[in-house]
This record gives sequence, structure tokens and C-alpha cells, in this order.
Amino acid sequence: MKLNIGCGNDRRAGWVNIDASADTAADRVMPAESLDLPDGCAAEAEAAHLIEHLGYFKSRYFLSECFRTLRPGGRLVLETPDITKTCAAFAAAKGPEEREAQLGWIFGPETAGMGHRYAFPEELLRELARRAGFDIISTESRTYHPGRAALRLELRRHEEDRAAACQASLRKAVMKAGLEDFTREEFSSARDEAIDQVCSMMLKGEAAGILTLAAAPAVSRLALDLLGEAAGKESVAASLLDHCGGAALAWRALLEQPPKGGAQGPAFASAELAYEKAARRALETDKLETAGGAAELPSVFSRAAARAEGEKFLGRALKAADAGEEDAGEVFGMALAFERDEPRIWLESGRYFKAAKGKAEAADYFMNGLLALEGLPGMETRDALRRELMKELG
Repeated sequence: MKLNIGCGNDRRAGWVNIDASADTAADRVMPAESLDLPDGCAAEAEAAHLIEHLGYFKSRYFLSECFRTLRPGGRLVLETPDITKTCAAFAAAKGPEEREAQLGWIFGPETAGMGHRYAFPEELLRELARRAGFDIISTESRTYHPGRAALRLELRRHEEDRAAACQASLRKAVMKAGLEDFTREEFSSARDEAIDQVCSMMLKGEAAGILTLAAAPAVSRLALDLLGEAAGKESVAASLLDHCGGAALAWRALLEQPPKGGAQGPAFASAELAYEKAARRALETDKLETAGGAAELPSVFSRAAARAEGEKFLGRALKAADAGEEDAGEVFGMALAFERDEPRIWLESGRYFKAAKGKAEAADYFMNGLLALEGLPGMETRDALRRELMKELG
């Protein structure tokens, strides 16, 4: 079997033509990141100008699916815009029309489903292919259309690659369970890192380590299920953790800690330790207290997810303050409980409490904002925030 993945209207005789859209010449309609095909069914696969439409995280799942569906030694050909040459052409363009033509090649058409979500430089694509279980046979830069450079890689699936096989199995399980929809980068990133960590532990048989990893408990549970009898007790404990809130157990431990400027790292470490202790209780006693409000908390536990939640609550707090709502102070408090390292949240919280309760009540917020600034790299926005915080302190 030969697979033409993301075929569009490039229908090839003798190939299984696959596309996510029914409005194409595809034989079969399915997403490239979750192929409805059996393991090792294909000898060859091609994906011409597909991955730029998928984005970074979907492309990792797609490459794992290619590894899973190809036979050992099977051939995979990828083609995508050559971002390095395209950027050089943009820089060398002689006028706005030439620049616009290159921008169109970078970002794709402004038609639903046709825009480009990510540009893969050669070194990154080679690295992702290697991690997915492929050897690079050849790399070619070619002209796709006049003035539009493309990068073409020919890859071969490893004969034996336990790490890539583990990744492919776990990614498939994640998609089947409906855990990943790629709508929030901070969630996809946390799950992606968790998959890397969990697969490393799976290969070493470290079931206890998988169980106590707080980042994405649902991913850990799937991994332990895949281990089967080798993770009997840990698999049962993972189900209990999931029933009692999963990542919410870590989030509650984080939110219960008093906010302090610049202390997000230690706060996260403490919450991860609390989750590890909860996991060990689930393993040893089969008893665990349920975390409240799990449905309202992120399904993954990561610094990026906390930052996003902090920004979300800051937006709500600012609107509540403008509307004169009584709970605005509590909403500012939630923003800080999620994200202690963002000076702007401390600044806006201080301004609210200064207006509501006076300068003395607000001073601690501004001081914590200055502490949070210490962890930021030197930049103009940092200097501007420092001036605003110092001005508020008077």
C-alpha cells in the first residue's frame, strides 16, 4: 500500500489518497494526525505541502502516525515551503509586490483550511523526523512554483526503534481518548513534554515515576494502561487520581499558596511535590480526597498553562473593576494565585486596591511587582513596568 496524505486534488492511481477534507479527490477522509489505518500497512507514504497546514504539535503526531503505519524500512517523502530561502527572497525583494508574493508563500491563502500554521526550517524538520523514528535519506531544495522555494526530504523508517514505537503508541492512545484537540498551545506543549517524559520512563519500566508526574495525569494513565501487567497497581492508582481530579490536585496545591512576586518556580515545585504525595497515597492506601472545582481547572499542569490562566483572570478582573463589581478584588487574587511572576498583574492589582482601599493597602502589591521584575530579561517593557511601579509607590 502507498499513502498520499493530504492529497487535495492530487489524486494518484495506485495510491490510497487521504485528506482531512471531503471536498477533495481523496479516497478516504481522515485527519493526518490520527490515521484510521492499521499498524505497518504501508510501504510508502508522501505528504506534499501538508505539514505547514498542521502546525508544530499536529506534525509531531502526524510523523508518529507515519512511523506507525509504515513497515520497517518504509519510505516517507515530505515537502514544505523552504522558509530559509523564502525569507532570503523576501529580504531581497525589490518592491511590495515581490514581498507580498513571498508572504503568500509563508502564510498561505486566506481561505479556511488553507492557511499555513507553521514554517519548518530544515534543521528542525530533520530533528523531528529523527525523533519520530526516521533516517534522512536525502534533502533537496527545489522550485515548487516560480519564485517559491520548497524543501523536500526523503526519509526511511527505522527497522527497530523502541522509543519511536512507544511515542507512536502513546500518541495514538491520546487521540483515541480525545485528550488532544490542538486548540490551546500551552496545553499541547504540556502534553507533548509529558509524552516525551512518560515514554522515556515506559522504556525503563518506571511505572512509579509515570504515576507521580503531575504535568498531564491523563497521559500518564494511558501510558500505564499500555504497560499492562507491568503497571498493575500503578494503573489502578492512576484511575483513582483521575477520578479525584487529576491535574486539579496539583492546581489546588498551587492556588492554596500565598502569592509572592517572583516565586512561581518554588510554588510550582511545591505543588508538584503535593501531587507526588497524593499519587503515592493513591498507590499505598487506595484513598484520596477529591479536588474541588476540577472541571474549571486546566487538564494539564504547566507554567505556560498557569500564565494563560493568570492572563484570563486579569482580563476578568479589569472588567469587573471598571464595572464596580464587589468581587473584583477576589478575581485579581485568582490571577495572582495562578501567575506570580507577571509584574503587570501585580501592578493592576495594586492600582485596584489603591483606588478601593488606599495607598497603604496597595504598597505590598507594587513591591511584589518589583520582585517579579527581577526574573524578567532586560527589555524596554521591563524598564517601563519598573517606572510605573515606582511611580505608584511614590
